[in-house]
Formats: sequence, structure tokens, C-alpha cells
Amino acid sequence: MPKLEQKVSVENKFHEGENVRIVYERLIGYEGVLIKQKGRTLFGIELKEINQTV
Repeated sequence: MPKLEQKVSVENKFHEGENVRIVYERLIGYEGVLIKQKGRTLFGIELKEINQTV
């Protein structure tokens, strides 16, 4: 989980249902589906590899 002082970057060009790849921190390289996005910093991604939503 990112620390509070770390910067999170969310691209506005993504839409719910799209495939995404995590490119920073501990989950780097994991791929999933963007299932929910509220604003620039609150979102849910279903990770295929571990069958979980984060």
C-alpha cells in the first residue's frame, strides 16, 4: 500500500472496464481491470493474478 506522502498518478483517459497495469511500488507489473474510479485518487482495480480487488 502506498504511504500517505507518496504521489499517486491517475490518468484521466482510463474508463471503467479497461485493462490497466500497475507501474509503481509493491504491486508493480500486476495487471487488472479498472472497476471503479472516483476522482483522481480513489479507484478500484480487480487484479487478475490474485483474484482480488484493491
